[in-house]
Amino acid sequence: MRLKISILFLMGVMFSAPIYSSDFEKTYWENEAEKLDYTEKSKDKQKEEKEPEPINELSKPLNLEIYQWPVLVILLLLVITALFYVIRKYNRNITPKINRQFIYSEEEKTEYSGEDLIYKIKMAEESRDRRNLFRYKYMLILILLAEKGLIQLAREYTNSEYLEQLRNKSEYTAFAFLTRVFGAIWYGKMELKEDEWNQSFHELNEMERGLKE
Repeated sequence: MRLKISILFLMGVMFSAPIYSSDFEKTYWENEAEKLDYTEKSKDKQKEEKEPEPINELSKPLNLEIYQWPVLVILLLLVITALFYVIRKYNRNITPKINRQFIYSEEEKTEYSGEDLIYKIKMAEESRDRRNLFRYKYMLILILLAEKGLIQLAREYTNSEYLEQLRNKSEYTAFAFLTRVFGAIWYGKMELKEDEWNQSFHELNEMERGLKE
């Protein structure tokens, strides 16, 4: 009886082994297939991560540093140009354009240029010599009128003849007033009152400023 049972057990093991082995192999290869599939997916995923996305050049932020020096150079040139025009205008207001015009002084028997008269005016102001100050300023106005082409300077011309050259011109009235005052101060040796002097000198400066513009 025991022998019969042992034989039956051995026969059951023999017939059941292939089934167990077949199921095991199937499960094993399914697992391997899943691992392979996972590995391939991981490789694809890693490949996607490694491949850089195309860069849109338009989306890049502007690099302003490359424009820094050209902008600074342009600004510097603009500042230099502005300073040049300011200084030139300032000098024009201080020193008249001479064009080598000369005026002859009978009293000193010499010719004066605009530069000479500016120096003389400065000396008269420092010494508070009103008589010569008015005279040199008046002579400077004659040179400025000549530079504007409003009169022609000549040794033989008198102040009245210069005034006549300005007839029908806008400068006539102001110059006529200054000519009368100059005659009173220089030839008549008249001493003006303070308010008269201030008004006359103001008119003198205003005409000088207008001719320099």
